[in-house]
Amino acid sequence: MVTQDNNLLVNLHKWASKQDENFTTEAFVFLLNYLLDHEPEIAVNVLRKMTDGFLSLNPSKASTVSIKSQVITGKGNPDIEISIDEYLIFVEVKIESDLGEDQLDRYIEILNGYKNRKTKLILLSKYQIVFDDQKIPVYAIRWFQIYDWLRKELLDNELELPSKYLLKQFLEFAGHQNLVIHKVDSLISEGLKIHQAKYGKVTKTLRGVKTIDGLNAYEELHPLRDFFILMREAINTIPDITQIWFGVGAHRGGWIGFNLNNMDYSFSIGFRKSDKMTLEFNTYSLKIDKSKFDKKMGTVWTESGRLRWANVLNLLTIEKDFVNNSKEYQMHVIGDFLKESYEYAKTLKIVGHQKKSRNQQNKSIARRTMKVGDGYVGTVIMARAEVSRMMKKRKQDYTILFDPEEYGHVVVPTKKHKDKKYEGFKVIPDIR
Repeated sequence: MVTQDNNLLVNLHKWASKQDENFTTEAFVFLLNYLLDHEPEIAVNVLRKMTDGFLSLNPSKASTVSIKSQVITGKGNPDIEISIDEYLIFVEVKIESDLGEDQLDRYIEILNGYKNRKTKLILLSKYQIVFDDQKIPVYAIRWFQIYDWLRKELLDNELELPSKYLLKQFLEFAGHQNLVIHKVDSLISEGLKIHQAKYGKVTKTLRGVKTIDGLNAYEELHPLRDFFILMREAINTIPDITQIWFGVGAHRGGWIGFNLNNMDYSFSIGFRKSDKMTLEFNTYSLKIDKSKFDKKMGTVWTESGRLRWANVLNLLTIEKDFVNNSKEYQMHVIGDFLKESYEYAKTLKIVGHQKKSRNQQNKSIARRTMKVGDGYVGTVIMARAEVSRMMKKRKQDYTILFDPEEYGHVVVPTKKHKDKKYEGFKVIPDIR
């Protein structure tokens, strides 16, 4: 396990508060420049792959390549500039942040101003970025590809000790920052058994975790973490899936995974029974038409007055074969399951149904009140953090009657009251 004690970059990164992309960019540029000077064959190989063959150099020319970071221009500052002879390349780096408004268009405009040079714009990102305008002339690559290319060079070449050390340090740092897509190389179920013996049920241990990075602290859950990263990759291949957030819940036995399209769907691993672990794609707030269900895929049931559909894959039956195959195979299995499930779920949607906006929903719910003793209860549905902010702002004695992570919703009294009898109180489902 990589720690601050055995990796220089991980140790220094703790001082780079809110400078994650800049720190990672500087470390990568330093490594490239070192390789140009000391391992020219490796350097030109990586640059050729990074540029999709646009920059194909003889190792003898490696020393003439200029790689700079944070280049200042009149229309923005590209993270990396690669320059040699007639070639000029800008690389925009993204990890967690989004692209700025017209950011790539501005860089293209700058590059187009160099009439006598061959130019290229590259986007290097942690996540897949889908462009609304498919005509943007940008070559998109991912951090996991950089990791794979560098790792291959490390394994395939006999390197001097300093070169080997720097490559290993950067690769370990990239792994620590979850810039890598690993294959799931050990049984998830075994890791879960170890975790449960130490801490209890995983859905309780991870309760409140909002990102995949939250699994880093538990080494036995790294195979599960790597599976979620593959799930996220599969989600990113479907352009019309948006509003993706990661969460953990205890509902129906417990689940960990992703809510999609403002809670229309969920894509998760379910732990409905102690002896089961399933990959699941469910409809949630999406209104579906039962008459359209032809029983060719999944099941339909009613829950809390809502008609729902789910497609389920028993992971325990395929786990050993899954782990023994390549990363590409694993991505294929998860990706196919998601695409087939999502396309089928869309056929069940009630035609013409449009979900209300958040403001419309809140206004509607705000009118639903119920008398309780000498006070009254108004329902307000929001995230736990929003409830906390409201309580501090109004400085009143509010009470959360239902736990949002346990039940998916919150009910907050609008006035202090003494009556504790809530029999018959109608629970309103979460509409976040």
